[in-house]
Amino acid sequence: MRGLTTVCSVELDRRRFLRTSAAAAASVVAAPHVLSGCADGQDVAALADSVTGRLILPGDPAFEWAATPHNLATNSGPPSAILFAADADDVSRALSYARDNNIPLVARGGGHSYAGYSTTPGLQVSLAAMSDVSLFGDVATVGAGAVLVTVYEQLAQSGRLLPAGSCPTVGIAGFALGGGFGFESRQYGMLSDRMCRATVVLADGSVVEATDSSEPDLFWALRGGGGGNFGIVTEFGFETSGAADVSVFQLIWNFDRAIDVFAAWQDLIATMPSELTPILKLINGAGSGSPTVQVVGQFVGSEAELRDLIQPLAAIPDLTTQSVDALSWIESVYFQAGCTGIQQCQREPVGKAGSGHAYYKSAFTREPYGNDALETAIDAVANWPLAGVTCVLEFDSYGGAINDVDPTATAFVHRDELFLCQYQAYFSGDDPFAATSARAALTDVWERLAPYNSGFSYQNYIDPLQDNWQQAYYGENLDRLIDVKTQYDPTNFFSFAQSIPVRA
Repeated sequence: MRGLTTVCSVELDRRRFLRTSAAAAASVVAAPHVLSGCADGQDVAALADSVTGRLILPGDPAFEWAATPHNLATNSGPPSAILFAADADDVSRALSYARDNNIPLVARGGGHSYAGYSTTPGLQVSLAAMSDVSLFGDVATVGAGAVLVTVYEQLAQSGRLLPAGSCPTVGIAGFALGGGFGFESRQYGMLSDRMCRATVVLADGSVVEATDSSEPDLFWALRGGGGGNFGIVTEFGFETSGAADVSVFQLIWNFDRAIDVFAAWQDLIATMPSELTPILKLINGAGSGSPTVQVVGQFVGSEAELRDLIQPLAAIPDLTTQSVDALSWIESVYFQAGCTGIQQCQREPVGKAGSGHAYYKSAFTREPYGNDALETAIDAVANWPLAGVTCVLEFDSYGGAINDVDPTATAFVHRDELFLCQYQAYFSGDDPFAATSARAALTDVWERLAPYNSGFSYQNYIDPLQDNWQQAYYGENLDRLIDVKTQYDPTNFFSFAQSIPVRA
């Protein structure tokens, strides 16, 4: 049995910390409350008066910015009102208000839900003001509104890290609740594996602390059961690791070398140490030139050791780009994010200033692709049919510490996989047919490769068109997740198209 033990080794003076966090959050949103307006036909003055944070309505100068999701192709808003909650009490009051007035409510962290499940025509509770990051010993206390780059920067100042993703503006909450894969995960596990506590506001407005010993079933479900299912998490505790220097690399070839590169990449990931994480990308970029094949990655070790490990890849002819560099850990964060520092990373525009449209799918694989699968993947990208739509197949190497944990130890069931393929299509919102055609074309690629995959998909890359999604995301953990959902949200208040169901 592969076990997992997560213990917060340092406990906080909770009252002192919550007072400090609430004061900091209130200072972020210090502006006059909006005392009039309607949310779904209901007067919101009472809600505005009852909270510390700021409630904004359509017409407020900040409303459009606050309401816009990262992916404009999956937007069910705009909301009727947005509450920038200052603390768990604000969230509790918002839940009570929405429940009493029969108003849909969703929580929003970073706004990156692939299916737009953090958007709503009802009341949106933004967690952005709850973004403090503190370190007590090796345990990081992180507000649920923090984005990844802010967490990285704060921890790096104390020489610590968390294994998480490369997109800088992704919110910590949704990322961790669905598992959370990043360049350090093969060495340190999924981010959900590092979670050691969570403060959760339940559907009835009560606030509980979930740990291995307090609300253990809820704590189990929060580690991989997906965001938005069981309550609204307002604060996390994570066990951090020391931030060692790393080496990074990028190799790019013309596409005629794709099958050689893919085969060599598969050979590498079958035997490589857990300190190495290489990611393979097949890219056909919107008719703007020839497709390319790339391998990018990170190694916790020296540049010389990395060069030896990737030599079979670097020896493949016709490289157009080759870089290998030794960096500090925080420098590697910015390298993988494609920005030069925290200020540039934080300026990544929400919704890409109105032009960010994408569709995503995913599939796990347990065995290396044979020739038929390799040729299918490469042909699909080489002959991508849509000019003006970029297609990317990104293959993330799993294994290592991820697979050292038993599939039932947490709700994150995907512990026997070799790699994950992200299927991505990016398009302009100016073309009214782009979304439909991109979804159809990407789904066709996914279906062509389905016979070679394990039948599982990644819940953080949640897909409204995913076949058999309950089994694909949760596998053998689904029944227990339904039990936890029924226990903590018996009226199914937290409900969306792909939420964990309540047991009948």
